[in-house]
Amino acid sequence: MTILYRRHDSNGNTEDFALVDFQMCKNTCPALDLSYALVSSTDGHKRIKELPRWQRIYYDRFQSDMKVFGYNTDFIYPFEEFVYDYDHYFDFALSISLQHTMVTIVQFSSHS
Repeated sequence: MTILYRRHDSNGNTEDFALVDFQMCKNTCPALDLSYALVSSTDGHKRIKELPRWQRIYYDRFQSDMKVFGYNTDFIYPFEEFVYDYDHYFDFALSISLQHTMVTIVQFSSHS
C-alpha cells in the first residue's frame, strides 16, 4: 500500500506532501529496503557503478533520521554492518522483486 498524504493551505494549494510506502512493512534491517528498491528499479550495470554512492546516501540519511530520535548509528548499526546486510539480503530482494514482476504481468495480461 502506498499512501500520498497532502497538506493544503487555506487556498487549497499543496503545501507539503509525503510518500509513505508500507509494501514490505516488517521488523527488519534498513538494508533490505534499499536492496529491494534498487533491485526492483535499476539495471545491473547502473547498480554496479553507483551502488557504493547510493549506499552511502541512504545510510547517511538513515543516520541523520536516527539522530533525531537520539540514536547513535555508529554504535547500534554501523555502516559496515549495513553494507554486509545489503549483500546478505540482495538475493531475497531479487526473488521478491521477480515475484512482484510476475504478479504485475499476470494482472496486466488478464485485463487486456
